[in-house]
Amino acid sequence: MRRRVLILIVAFVASSCSGLLARESPVPITTGGPGVATSQQTTTSTIETTSSSSTTSTTTTVPEEPVAVVSPTGVVVPILDALPTGGWVVGTPCANTASLDRGMPLAGIQVLIDPGHGGDETGAVASNGLRESDLNLDVAERLQRFLEFRGVSTLLTRTSDYRMAIAARGELAQRVAPDVFISIHHNGGPTTPTDEPGTLVFHQVSSFDSRRLAGLVYEELVSTLSSLDVSFAAGSPPGAVAMLNDSGLDYYGVLRRTDGVTSVLSESFFLSNASEAAVLESGYIREQEALALGRAILRFLETDDIGSGYLEARTFEGPGSGTGGVAGCVDPELV
Repeated sequence: MRRRVLILIVAFVASSCSGLLARESPVPITTGGPGVATSQQTTTSTIETTSSSSTTSTTTTVPEEPVAVVSPTGVVVPILDALPTGGWVVGTPCANTASLDRGMPLAGIQVLIDPGHGGDETGAVASNGLRESDLNLDVAERLQRFLEFRGVSTLLTRTSDYRMAIAARGELAQRVAPDVFISIHHNGGPTTPTDEPGTLVFHQVSSFDSRRLAGLVYEELVSTLSSLDVSFAAGSPPGAVAMLNDSGLDYYGVLRRTDGVTSVLSESFFLSNASEAAVLESGYIREQEALALGRAILRFLETDDIGSGYLEARTFEGPGSGTGGVAGCVDPELV
């Protein structure tokens, strides 16, 4: 009799251990269209049923729905719809639509980094020939490397020197829905000499989180720039500020079109100031700028720090740059 009871106990323990091992090693489920690399974050759903005799736990790993695609030529585009034959309808950098049947789908992006300008819209050009569009992209790539090394998933809106409409940047941000959207710029225009950096960080007028992020970015940038041996200049009082249009909305389209996403626009150095343009020729200085931006973003994501440099909102005066529209925009090749 004791032998029979012992056999039953051993069988029960073996069965239980087998179930535990099975639950520790779920088999992931991945999907993708033709030629698609399925590099996606996953969510885990656990279903548990209990009866008087047993408890069963089943774990299924389900990929997140992709929100953007890196095309075969490296252009990042938002997914607007799925094609019934496989692939996607996507938005293009010039705010058009196109069909894409292959590429790398993306999901779960925490920080969307936006290098301002691009293509024939160079932005400010310094007396030493340094173009703002090139500088913006270089700093953006350095920021991406810094954040990725620290485990933060990132994506660039623009990956090389092509034009990208503000409407397209906003569409991508809305589809990706990151925790942070930062548009990287460098300032131009008339200036006067100052003792401190003339850094400006613009935030969304109606977003507390955007304002807090702007204060952190301003704080980190000024702390870094102040240590440099540079003759600074400013065009207006520096700080973290909301810039409004005549209707009381965000003046900058990249902040207005990213409504609902925590977004800021940084203008760290003045390219129209020869002293600042000269130091920006150094890769080391660009790296320091990127590190400052990265530290600010990490503080926003990981702490309750408030930041500093806040100014009262002001209304934009004077003619705009006239850039960022779709007129004359030519899309880069996607495949």
